[in-house]
Amino acid sequence: MVNATDNQTNVFNATVEFGTSRGTMGGLSGGIFWNATVTLTGDEGSNTLTVRVFDNATNTQTITATYWIDTISPVINITNPSSNGTTVHNPDGNVTFNWTVTDVNASSTNVTIYDLQGNVITSSTVSNQNGSVGAILTGLKPGPYTASFGASDGAGNGKQLGTNALSFTLNSQQNSTLIEVELNNSFGPNGGIQILNSTGQRPSGNVYFNQTLIKSVFVNSTRAGVNVTVNITALGINFNENKTTALGLTVLTSASDSLVAAQSSGVNTLDTVVLFKNMSQYIGDNNYTDSDGTKQWVVLNILKALGKLKPVFINDDSGRDLYKLSQCASNTVPTTAVNRTNACYTNGSSFVNLYVPHLSGGALADPQNGIPTINLTTPNEDLALPGVSDANLVFTGVVKSVDLNTSTCVYNLTNAAGTSVISSTSFTPSQAEAGSTNYTFTIDADTTLTNSSIYNLTVRCDSNSANVSAKTKGFVVNDTTRPAVKTLTSSSSGTTTVTLTWTLTTNENATCRYTTNVNANFTHMNNFGTTGAKTHTSGISYTSDTSGTYYFACNDTTGNGNGLNYTNSSAFSVDVTPAAAAAVSSGGGGSTTTTATTAEGASSTKKWITALNPGATATMNILDAKIPVTSLSLEIANRVEKVEIKVTKLNSAPATAVPEGTGKVHSYLKVDTQNLKDTDIKSAKFKFKVEKSWLTANNYQISDVLLTRFDGVKWTDLPTKSLGATDGVETFEAVSPGFSTFAIVGRTKVEAVKAVEEAKKAEDAAKTPEVKEEPKAEEKKEEKKAETPVIPTQPKKPYTGWIVALIIVVVAVAGYFVWQKKKND
Repeated sequence: MVNATDNQTNVFNATVEFGTSRGTMGGLSGGIFWNATVTLTGDEGSNTLTVRVFDNATNTQTITATYWIDTISPVINITNPSSNGTTVHNPDGNVTFNWTVTDVNASSTNVTIYDLQGNVITSSTVSNQNGSVGAILTGLKPGPYTASFGASDGAGNGKQLGTNALSFTLNSQQNSTLIEVELNNSFGPNGGIQILNSTGQRPSGNVYFNQTLIKSVFVNSTRAGVNVTVNITALGINFNENKTTALGLTVLTSASDSLVAAQSSGVNTLDTVVLFKNMSQYIGDNNYTDSDGTKQWVVLNILKALGKLKPVFINDDSGRDLYKLSQCASNTVPTTAVNRTNACYTNGSSFVNLYVPHLSGGALADPQNGIPTINLTTPNEDLALPGVSDANLVFTGVVKSVDLNTSTCVYNLTNAAGTSVISSTSFTPSQAEAGSTNYTFTIDADTTLTNSSIYNLTVRCDSNSANVSAKTKGFVVNDTTRPAVKTLTSSSSGTTTVTLTWTLTTNENATCRYTTNVNANFTHMNNFGTTGAKTHTSGISYTSDTSGTYYFACNDTTGNGNGLNYTNSSAFSVDVTPAAAAAVSSGGGGSTTTTATTAEGASSTKKWITALNPGATATMNILDAKIPVTSLSLEIANRVEKVEIKVTKLNSAPATAVPEGTGKVHSYLKVDTQNLKDTDIKSAKFKFKVEKSWLTANNYQISDVLLTRFDGVKWTDLPTKSLGATDGVETFEAVSPGFSTFAIVGRTKVEAVKAVEEAKKAEDAAKTPEVKEEPKAEEKKEEKKAETPVIPTQPKKPYTGWIVALIIVVVAVAGYFVWQKKKND
């Protein structure tokens, strides 16, 4: 806003100059007061506004002002530490960070240090800084960290924390005596830790922890019957003196965390237990050795005769992930490293030794002491009367037992009046992983329930000791889910008229329709000939060759699905034998081929109503647990408006699947966008999750996991790194230059070599031109001038007989006229 006053001759006019613009400003004029609004433009950075005001006496006044234009976020370049995974050696625990900030109007920049669990350890902020920046963060304990850098400018543009980050490990000195006291206090009177150097002596004073020391963890609890002595080497990237959660030790079977482990065993209480709490935050599996420094296991010595008791290995910090142990081969000490699925025990006359991969815990459970534990996930047993969103419900849950008889499990369903809907139908739980005490189950009732009605589900399982466990849960049906298409098939019959028959099945009673118009709404589609139940059929007849795509949609009795365009599609082609040829040929059957589209699963969509400017970061958080991607973060390159992004989990492999032999696919995904091209983004960061159980089941390490993208020709591996683990799930981050189809895969080094070979083959195939066969020498002599080939658009018709008949008629008519002429002459 520009204001001017003149009490003598009144303001007459004004001009402005800014950037490359100049001209006269309109406004309220003709009086002593004059004002106008100026919309400033110009280049990034500092610009000058010049205003000249004239009055009726031709007097002038000129005023200048400086203004800034800043639409670009600061650019951050990290120079120290130089790369991810750097180890910093410093005895005092201080770490120097250096980075540069490039911006025309920088206001502040910062660095924040996180531990592996994402907790903020310390941070430093520098104000009004553009160019080189340095900060020293002090007092860090040995262990792994992540440093995140941020910056903002005066216009509010900013790089959020986490968009510029790197990991590093600190090797610093700590007072070994004080740390030993701290650890022993956390373990209590039944156990502790001794810190030893390479010669077996206990050092004193400040020493480097991540380089030369060994920790000897011991438990000596004769009262509880457990003895453990374990040497832990101080080598390995996971060694973490900077633990954020206190360590602990449980040997009492009445303790709360021991009762949690008992429930996971399907017993009331454990006979004997030793549980090391929060050890996974402190030491990685690769830091455990036997006394000779080589064998990768931990020995838990339990002073108890085994008898009918079942040995179990506690794999996690909280006692929820348990595995039944088998006896070691020949009842002897293992000769190779063990993991959670091949951990074992040896049985002595008065003791049991458990050979387990890491220091989390072990126990002896009495299978006759209690009943299997049943937990329901659908319906949600944590709610008083949970609502379910599908009238054809699939029940899910977990049975926990060290001695489950899987052949005894049954379920039944009753309505609110107690009338049986489904009575005592058996199901078989599946062991979550070899040896696990967790058994998962999925029950497809295949029954359409009444909307807004209450039902009760009862699940019952027995142990091999004939202990019976049952759980009953009530729920109410609030059907908001469209029918799911379970199968879609087609067949054809006929020759001169081909009938294409579509058969579609749904998970509940529904009305299904079809169309060839991809944009048609459900109300404008054609009803299946037979529909309304779970099986739907329709026959469509053709008298000429036809191809295209049919689109299908279904809605249920509550109207879910009415607003859809389509949920499934299938390409088709029909080959019809011409009617004229039927009389002179042996005929032929009509045929159809259909190619079902990739089955799509859960999806998540986000729309940005406001425009996204260059340098901005747009983040999409995905809360649907069925989608392995948890977030998607974009760095914008060009201004875009009305952006929409949809992330979909694919329930089947796409046509361009990951080649065989190049790894195992955990999940396929696709990302669709509106008003956003690959050129509009600088990069896209995916955060995704993979279950630890999947890695173990497929013999993959964390470093084997990556995100790969199909670029239209070949699968290309994307830079992928691990962000740590929580509750049995590993989280990863990958960077992509654009969007299309993706796959989360596990890939060993051998499979990686195969993947490179397959990608090269695909690329070569895309580049190789078609090679035409050279004609023989005799054929070259008879070559004629090239003619444009005629390509028939329909199958050739048998017109030869008609043509011959026509020629005979023409010749006869011509002969007649010649005979008449001779006769007249």
